[in-house]
Amino acid sequence: MRLLRQGLSAFLLKDSVKARSGRFSWSLWFGKSPGLRFALGRGGISLRIMGLDFGSKTIGVAVSDALLWTAQGVKTIRRSREEIEELRKVIEEYEVGEIVIGYPKNMNGTLGPRCALTDEFVERLRAEFGLPVELWDERLSTVAAQRTLLEADMSRSKRRQVIDKMAAVFILQGYLDRRNLKKS
Repeated sequence: MRLLRQGLSAFLLKDSVKARSGRFSWSLWFGKSPGLRFALGRGGISLRIMGLDFGSKTIGVAVSDALLWTAQGVKTIRRSREEIEELRKVIEEYEVGEIVIGYPKNMNGTLGPRCALTDEFVERLRAEFGLPVELWDERLSTVAAQRTLLEADMSRSKRRQVIDKMAAVFILQGYLDRRNLKKS
């Protein structure tokens, strides 16, 4: 229990704590704070959730903070054979324990042709990383990201570079807000 208390104190002071736990994997919840969760396993503390905006040319990537309250844009990955390896690097660097991917439903709620491609990618992620992958309705996330970037008076060329990353932030933030609302 002393090690746990020390680990929690270090967790609150520092974003990530390296605590060796061997092969054990377990989760603890503290108080009424739904975001204050951590799971010990695989030699570290896995805290974060990764959000993805899966497109035909790029994948926008966002990661939650350690308390699972906010989403930050990380990068935009060009679709290629190396996309899984790039995602693996992000998962390892940020100690991701769950993935949320935008699900491109039509405005009337039906599933469009992009949903089938997203389903295939989700299965690939599950098989490759062994992490839970949640689908999140992404309708209008790119529109909201575009509007935010326009309000920030960002040039068209810069918007093009960050739009997918911003859409991933909107997807992940919506998921985090709903998750935290359910837990409180």
